[in-house]
Amino acid sequence: MEWVIWDSAQDGWFTFDIDNEDPKIFCDYFKENDQDGRESFLRKFYEPDDEILKKKDTICAEILRVMKTLLPLYNTMVWRPPI
Repeated sequence: MEWVIWDSAQDGWFTFDIDNEDPKIFCDYFKENDQDGRESFLRKFYEPDDEILKKKDTICAEILRVMKTLLPLYNTMVWRPPI
């Protein structure tokens, strides 16, 4: 799974490999690369014959696993203005 920041002006990617890089440095990566005008998104790739994709139950279990992993990060990053 990768966090990708795309800069169309530079035609370049800034990528953080969530599965293989030290999560302690993610904030440094994000602060350094997240700038106005850049697009930021999460990307996960599955091989077409991956066992996870063969059954509805395993797809659902994978979605829940990934969401449980990412929800704390999302809650940390989301700006919620006072109501």
